[in-house]
Amino acid sequence: MHQRHAPVPPGPAFRFPLHPFLDPHIIPSHHRLETHLYSTIVLRHAGHTARFLACLHQRTQYRAFAASRIASLCISQRVPLSLAQHVLSLCTGTSNVALWVAPNTDAPKVLEPLLDKMPLRRMSVNLSTLLVHPGASGGGGEGGTAVGDEGGAEVKRPYGLATHPLFARLSHLDIVNHWALWTSTLGLERLPNLTHVSFRFWARGNVGAALRLLLGECERLEVLVLLSDKVVVPMAQKYLESEGVCDPRVVVMLYTSDAESWEELQRGGMGAWEKAERIVRWRRRTGAGPYTLPEDA
Repeated sequence: MHQRHAPVPPGPAFRFPLHPFLDPHIIPSHHRLETHLYSTIVLRHAGHTARFLACLHQRTQYRAFAASRIASLCISQRVPLSLAQHVLSLCTGTSNVALWVAPNTDAPKVLEPLLDKMPLRRMSVNLSTLLVHPGASGGGGEGGTAVGDEGGAEVKRPYGLATHPLFARLSHLDIVNHWALWTSTLGLERLPNLTHVSFRFWARGNVGAALRLLLGECERLEVLVLLSDKVVVPMAQKYLESEGVCDPRVVVMLYTSDAESWEELQRGGMGAWEKAERIVRWRRRTGAGPYTLPEDA
């Protein structure tokens, strides 16, 4: 007699982490399987997103399903604005979003109203997409005030992010723009709920003053991650120490791609935030130096 198992629910059938359920003796319930499949969604390109939406629209209660089941959502730069808009309009209960849509003049007015309706606590963002004038060209944005740096440089402090309701809600913020902090703190030190922040760190531009200000004035900050390529990582400690940045909360991690951490989460692994938290806890517990790493890091 053939044993009958619960059918696999309709859903994205491409690169989803099904391996825990291959043993026919431990196949979970229909509800549990759906929860696992849809809890973290990574949308890589237009075709992928269209198939995902088609799967959702097959359900009679697709809006309620998307709102209640999709906890984390990654929209890559290859997803067009129109599809990103459609996905975000459905994922109204999502609390963790990576939004890397390519910059577009219509993007802020299209995306911000949708993001404002979501209970966001964690976000990875391309600031050039979401903000009209993110200050990417070195000026730091209009209205910023200059903070003197011991080395003679100045870092400007615009308050755009601090006064933006979306960013004020966040506890975890990952900024993918490589120019972030070159000339400005972006007002990050004034975000009231920020505990975790990460940047791309290429050892270009003067970021020492901005990092010191952020570490000194962001009241709730617990972890600051600098994602660097394999060339920069060996030099990072020396550079940061020369800039007076010596803090156990700073974790330099190897950067490979923006999507890697999300794909690791999708496979059931540990994300970048959790890895960095583990290192900071280890340093505090052992009294290790600010750039020391555990052997298994």
